[in-house]
Amino acid sequence: MPERVQESRLAREQPKARKGTNLLNPLLAITAIPILPIDASRDKTYGQGNTITVAAETETTTIIIIIITIITSLAVARKAAAAVGAIGIRQPYIKSVIPPLLLVMSSKVEIFNPEGHPSQVPSYSHVSTVPISSTHRLVSFAGQVGVPPNASLDQVLPFSGQVRAALANVDKCLAAAGASKKDIVSNRQYVVKLQSRDPKDFDAREEIFMDWWKSTEGDRLPPPDTYIGVDSLASKHIQYEIEITCVASL
Repeated sequence: MPERVQESRLAREQPKARKGTNLLNPLLAITAIPILPIDASRDKTYGQGNTITVAAETETTTIIIIIITIITSLAVARKAAAAVGAIGIRQPYIKSVIPPLLLVMSSKVEIFNPEGHPSQVPSYSHVSTVPISSTHRLVSFAGQVGVPPNASLDQVLPFSGQVRAALANVDKCLAAAGASKKDIVSNRQYVVKLQSRDPKDFDAREEIFMDWWKSTEGDRLPPPDTYIGVDSLASKHIQYEIEITCVASL
């Protein structure tokens, strides 16, 4: 049998590969793209001399590598999208692959103190933000109190005054983070010796908090909160503390 005829027969007898099976390779290539290490860091200064080291920022070389990686992944995704009809995968599935990749590569945590609102101690910072989608970021505040750092006994406010001062500090953090009360999704409030306090303290806290909320939000329901009694807080003078979590626009 002539050699060419034999090759033709072998080609006919060889089972054909299913269309679209090569789509898996590009998809795997996308998910296998490494998250590049970012090892250059620099300080950012917020307000008056409050310098906090934030997430590491890319050097020029790293930026170039990331751009090349993104371009490569987009090219692979385009090839994958061309084959989706062969195996019945809808194109939105392909479109959903790239945005999370870009988010992971660009997300960074920023930590800072608002101007005029220094941290209590060096290991303590007031605000952190991090992107959680292409449009929003998570904003977290450390517990805000109504007692200044190193306050003397004559500077310590009564319970109701501490609640007002703590909420004023929340306002400072919201403004510094570019967020508002509308962005608050939850809060936790801590009260020292809750069960043994005068009931008037509970009523005062409720009234002060609602006045603070309604001053900008009107009759909108306040965010979910947790009211926690504790034995003590960071200082023997601190009687009240509030933590805030927000989801704000980028």
